[in-house]
Amino acid sequence: MAPIVWMLSVVVGVVASQETCEEMSHLQVTGHSMEEASSELFWQGYGGVGWIWMWVLGLLGRDTVHWGGFEGTAKVGLALMSNEHQGDKFETVASAAGIIGLLPGCFKDQGWCYADEHDDLLTALSNSGPMKRAFTMCLDETPAGGGKLFLGMPQTIPANAKAMKMVNVYNWHNYAYAIYAPNLTDETVTFSFGSEVVGTQSYHTWWLNEGLNSYVDSGTRGLKLPLDIFGKVIHHVYDRIKHHDKECEKHWGDGLLDQLKKLGAEGTGVLLEVNEAQKSCAMDHVQDLVIRVNGNDVVVFKSSFFYETEPCSQRYQISWWGVEGTAVVLGTAFFWGKNLLFDTSTIKVGGVPYLYDLGPADGCQKDYGQIPGNEISLSGPPGQVLGINGTITAVVKVGTPPQELTVQLDTGSAKFFAVHKECRKLVNCFMVNPPNETSITISQKSWQKSNTCQKQASAFVDAMLSQSAVSCSKTGGENLLTCDCPYKQPCYVAMVEAIQKSLIPAEVCGISRKACGEPVDFLPSLSSSFQPHQSQSMSYKFAKAPQDQHVTANCQHDCQYN
Repeated sequence: MAPIVWMLSVVVGVVASQETCEEMSHLQVTGHSMEEASSELFWQGYGGVGWIWMWVLGLLGRDTVHWGGFEGTAKVGLALMSNEHQGDKFETVASAAGIIGLLPGCFKDQGWCYADEHDDLLTALSNSGPMKRAFTMCLDETPAGGGKLFLGMPQTIPANAKAMKMVNVYNWHNYAYAIYAPNLTDETVTFSFGSEVVGTQSYHTWWLNEGLNSYVDSGTRGLKLPLDIFGKVIHHVYDRIKHHDKECEKHWGDGLLDQLKKLGAEGTGVLLEVNEAQKSCAMDHVQDLVIRVNGNDVVVFKSSFFYETEPCSQRYQISWWGVEGTAVVLGTAFFWGKNLLFDTSTIKVGGVPYLYDLGPADGCQKDYGQIPGNEISLSGPPGQVLGINGTITAVVKVGTPPQELTVQLDTGSAKFFAVHKECRKLVNCFMVNPPNETSITISQKSWQKSNTCQKQASAFVDAMLSQSAVSCSKTGGENLLTCDCPYKQPCYVAMVEAIQKSLIPAEVCGISRKACGEPVDFLPSLSSSFQPHQSQSMSYKFAKAPQDQHVTANCQHDCQYN
């Protein structure tokens, strides 16, 4: 039966200065001085091995964090600028205003460090009290999505839970949540789609991918598979519809089936969108994907295969995708419909981390918290979690008195940062990357060559070359500039100053959420526990404001299914 749908949508349109819109979101702080800034800066990049698609530069401080029944003092970053969106509301999808990295790690440039150096949020909370460094994430597989997060080790683990050994992180600098397999060439990892084996790879290949590309990541959309395996999955569905289900073939038609076949060959980049009837009949031929590795069945439920693009739209896309190579990323599709316990409580003493599949979500009613009754609500409809954004959000309280912040939960990174009130999204015209401890590279990809980008990049390069604290030189190829510095902080300071003085930003961070009146920024001046207290001489306000734009935000969107 088709769902009965009620929809409530409130749209706000703003034709004004983005700076004005931002000031509207800060009326509650009138009369307070500008927050006192930290002189220490941080960089964070997101991407894969040897490449990034997003970078952030910001301030670094410390404050009290209240989360899931626990309290502690932790490092907190405040984003000042980024080449990608920070905290926007995309139609019905509320993206994060910041990120909590759930991986063990630290605020060093790449986020990786030895176990006794970890300063991520979960480690800070466990160091401050009784919490063991563990968490359970439950994602409900209903049309409304959402779920719960439980901190610490649960009081009991179900007898039928599947325990999967993960990569040992003790004294290991490059780490991700990855399911362990020994470095053997005569054992095989198998990929099964229902009863059909759609691919294999040696334990050695899986082992080489661990901690690099084959990992468990709540910040990666859907499920990333090797292209040959993904192609066989899609071919199975295509073949069953085309040759074994005449009614479903009629629903799909030749055009959509050709697109499905093309998606199987290319893995991504093919826009395939189907309606309710087409999705429903295709699901008769979709199976769970089971990856057999090191004696464990790693299961991705078939319910994650299609996702509704927006609540109540009855339009669906596929969340699984394929790329060349051997890497597997168990993204949000792996979390979908499960309770997953990540236990890293013994890594400081050389203990082995474990991933437990505690069983189906079942509405996330089972409390797996170390202190029951302190569950953290998770937000995200299927289009947000399984779709291109791959975003699961939660609320965390920071400061004294506590300020509530909405953040993305990311098991693929370690840093915790929110948004500074002066944060601006730049025109995406260049990449900032620190390849080592004493240099910074500024690069420009082939798709960043528009006239606007050429002007932005040229202005930034000229501003960096005029800096006296660092030594910069122009380079060839993708790299526009390489800057040498005695250590990273002078380079970070020079970049922040050059960007804020010379570039016109694209927009205020989180502008559409601010247009809806939502609190986005963390304000250190309102927290008596934020450190450091004293202002530094450096200013973090951009010299130039974003150009006036028409901002449209879908502030409320609700629907119910019967």
